[in-house]
Amino acid sequence: MSRQKSSRKIQTVLGTIDAEDTGIALTHEHILCDASFLFTEPEIASQKLLSHARVSIENLEWIKRNQNRCLDNLKLLNEERAIIELDRFKKGGGGTVVDVGNIGLHRNPKGLARISRATDVNIVMGAGYYIGQSHPSELHSKTEDEIVEEIVRDITVGVGGTGIKAGILGEIGCSYPLKETEIKVLGAVALTQQKTGVPVNIHPGHSQAAPIEIIELLNDNGGDINNTVMSHVENRHGNDFDLTSELADLGASSSTIASVTPKIQLCSPIKQFMGSLIGNG
Repeated sequence: MSRQKSSRKIQTVLGTIDAEDTGIALTHEHILCDASFLFTEPEIASQKLLSHARVSIENLEWIKRNQNRCLDNLKLLNEERAIIELDRFKKGGGGTVVDVGNIGLHRNPKGLARISRATDVNIVMGAGYYIGQSHPSELHSKTEDEIVEEIVRDITVGVGGTGIKAGILGEIGCSYPLKETEIKVLGAVALTQQKTGVPVNIHPGHSQAAPIEIIELLNDNGGDINNTVMSHVENRHGNDFDLTSELADLGASSSTIASVTPKIQLCSPIKQFMGSLIGNG
């Protein structure tokens, strides 16, 4: 007897696929991105050379402590390298990668499509805006409705003139405290989710209070909390499992809390965090 597929569809950069056809999926990745807006050049003269050097095994330890002071560490622009890495993922049984780069992280629809074709890996592309520091100046004058219209178009028509559609709202960047434009974007994201049913992925600000504050704001604006992913929780809540439990309780049992870090080199106690989650059931 053949397995009957559900009606659930996932939008990839090459078109829609059945949810059952995703295979093993990486749900928060950056295949191609440019976060150079975060770059801060060191004041110490001896470190200036390091800040403009390519990432290598020789400078890796320094980069782990200075991730935003190495320009090369903030960029993933090499399509050929991405193809090599995703080929490994495919050969290992992988099927789908969610690239949560959006406006602010210089998403590259055509590049992602080329990589998907070359590797036969499904790629889901992000929509919306990253953190306020990366927001374009014109966002300040845009209304919430205008932002909704823009994001809905990226999902239903395609980004720019490419015809390549986004399949996830995210990662939606937030600072702490939230900036004015970030609050406006979160409201627009909730409205967009109502119109499209697309899942949301949140990048919370660097505070223990940030994840819960954002979930409450999305909920107040009509967002679907059960279809929302809160990323980087291990960096925000640390070992405070009570906060993580409270975050889950704000939604429903199906709410998703993600423990993921960016592709850039960071020091993060993920093992301890995951151990805490497992240990607490």
